[in-house]
Amino acid sequence: MFTGSHKDYRVTQHYQAELRAQAEQARLAQIAHNPSEEAEVDKPSVLRNRWVVKTVLIALVIAAILIGAQQTFAQGPDDLRRDAGQPEPFSEAMIAYREGR
Repeated sequence: MFTGSHKDYRVTQHYQAELRAQAEQARLAQIAHNPSEEAEVDKPSVLRNRWVVKTVLIALVIAAILIGAQQTFAQGPDDLRRDAGQPEPFSEAMIAYREGR
């Protein structure tokens, strides 16, 4: 059971180091078995392309938000009210209700 002590922390570090070593050995064995896959495993251009795609998507989202905000503020405060200028539905019935008929 993990109690948060220094001993537990060191045991966890040791266990994680063993797992990393096993993963590295498995990766090296796979590369030794199939040398052509080494080029596919270590591709910094793939990471660079993902970074570019994420950056472009974030820029597009920010641009859409700014355009929407600009259009909202360009309308003015009177146009923001949705019920402004709409006629009251059933105006005769509402007048009769208010008069108590």
